[in-house]
Amino acid sequence: MIRVVEGIATVQSMEKRGVSYHVRYSSMLKRWICDCPDFRHRRMDSGEDCKHITKLLYYLETASMEQLEKMIHDN
Repeated sequence: MIRVVEGIATVQSMEKRGVSYHVRYSSMLKRWICDCPDFRHRRMDSGEDCKHITKLLYYLETASMEQLEKMIHDN
């Protein structure tokens, strides 16, 4: 499940039950950023996306309008 509040998407961990990470678009960096350890310690400097960013972008590309509205309004 992905939820969005005030421009920040909460993406559940794929491996750790009950753990979520926050993904947002940084206009200063002109890219998506995540607060997961993999992104902060390895991928941020290399310009790569972590799996949480990839999951969010895939969802945004493939979700129906109804699913997108639910993602934003079911908080």
